[in-house]
Amino acid sequence: MKEKVKTGVLMMISFIIPLLVLGYSKQLDPGSIRYITAPIGAEGIQYDFFSYYREVFLGVGGIVLLLLEGRRSNLYKKAGVVMTCLSILSCIFAESKEVALWGINGRFEGAIAQIAYMAIFIAGLEVFREKRKRDLVVNAMLISSVVVFIIGIMQFFGYNFLENEIGYKLITGFQSERFGDIVFRFGENAIYGTHFNPNYMGSYAVIMFFIGLGRYLTRRKNLLYGCYTLLAYGNLVGSHSRAGQLGYYGGLLLFLLFMGGDIKKYWRKLTVIMILIYGVWQGMDTWSQEFLGRRMDFSSGERAEIYSIKPIDRGVVIEGEHNLIIRETLDSIEFFDDQGRKIEVAREGGIAYLDRKGYRNYRIQRSGSNENLYLLSNKDFSYELLYSDEKFYTRDHRGKYTPVREVERFKLLDGYENKGSKRGYIWSRSIPLLWTRPLLGWGQDNYVLAFPQDDFFGKGLFYGNRGMLVDKPHNYFLQIGINNGLFYLAITLILFGVYFIKGLIKEVVGEISESSYIFIASTAYMITLLFNDSVVSVAPVFWCIFSMGIVLVDEREKRFL
Repeated sequence: MKEKVKTGVLMMISFIIPLLVLGYSKQLDPGSIRYITAPIGAEGIQYDFFSYYREVFLGVGGIVLLLLEGRRSNLYKKAGVVMTCLSILSCIFAESKEVALWGINGRFEGAIAQIAYMAIFIAGLEVFREKRKRDLVVNAMLISSVVVFIIGIMQFFGYNFLENEIGYKLITGFQSERFGDIVFRFGENAIYGTHFNPNYMGSYAVIMFFIGLGRYLTRRKNLLYGCYTLLAYGNLVGSHSRAGQLGYYGGLLLFLLFMGGDIKKYWRKLTVIMILIYGVWQGMDTWSQEFLGRRMDFSSGERAEIYSIKPIDRGVVIEGEHNLIIRETLDSIEFFDDQGRKIEVAREGGIAYLDRKGYRNYRIQRSGSNENLYLLSNKDFSYELLYSDEKFYTRDHRGKYTPVREVERFKLLDGYENKGSKRGYIWSRSIPLLWTRPLLGWGQDNYVLAFPQDDFFGKGLFYGNRGMLVDKPHNYFLQIGINNGLFYLAITLILFGVYFIKGLIKEVVGEISESSYIFIASTAYMITLLFNDSVVSVAPVFWCIFSMGIVLVDEREKRFL
């Protein structure tokens, strides 16, 4: 009976979580931690459609799974139990326990969700020993994803079900007057389905694409699974997610590696699906006026020439390819290169600039009536400097003056801050945070409190917005390392690494089978985690697939032995 209930819970999670879009609103106190850790709507009301009720559902499901868990154990289950305990401790000792428990606004991936993931993983290690139960859960995922993908394709072609009258009434619980006119939009021809962000749709679609491809090749209903595979691929490329594309390419490499001699067996089906996939790409790229092709340029983002700022005695240093030292004198400011040589200020057309190679992009002018206030510009970037009490100050995002401070950065990423849609900047400021609280981390979703939000120089330089709230690192491994600590990160890396190595060896020497496509799907998702965060709409599906993959790899290992 317990196994049936656990199977049913896993089916419900796999089916409902990707589909669950429901409006949630709450009036917040302006002084609360939730108010200051995410954008809030009018009159201090917090709105969420994509995460809050998913976490609630996960919390209930996770409790049921944990209560039904038996005593049977193995190394994988022990790892899951240890990670669960570390999650609880991270929440208890978090910078903000409230945020750690529920997560921040808009994400809601707190300890409740994280512990539920481990409950899914642990339960799956038992439930998925039976093929029938694996099929039930995967079928639930496939049926649910068809709805998600149809909504996504409609979004690509300009019709968003979530915004039309019927869809909006459904996702507001027929109380649309409570939420007003809310628009979900991520640019032209962008697919996010029911996952709030196109990046998360990319992570979700790459899992389901390889499951669909596996069933297309190995099952009888070729037409049905072939159409599904094309639908999943359309959502993958239509999401514009470069992380999803990297996962797709990594999965294809594994697929070709595993096929080996089996390619003769499946060459007809492969030829058909490859031609159709190419047709889907060409059709969608043409519809979007070749935007998809431009979006897949992984080298985008120009190299940065300046990186950061730090205070020194009676001055500041702007660090870059050529460091610029700025010091206050009796009646003005003076500029020096990184060798301490003075740089002269020249004027042309009423504009003052630094007259030396490597520094000529800098422009200087007085700002306002305060003779100690300067506006320093470099290309499109402007930064205010106020000298007072032998210190330099700048404006924060609210217009108030705050001392210039040094922000730690990972200097190997200097110059690459614009790469990966500004991920280079976020990672350069995030990596040093791994060592600030190495044991238990800052607490789930407390990354927003750990990140140097007062890096007004860096935010202005790379985002053009001093008030930009950085609430996630766009890298799952940085996310859990900072939020949960290095022990949690180490166990995760060992868990993923052991699975990958064992699975790779067994799949290369074995025949193509169900385990091959589960392995490829889970590995492709792991690749996306290098550029995406965990999120409550996709992570439960992964932890189901991951535990399923572990069971299948172990079964294949036993057959070899």
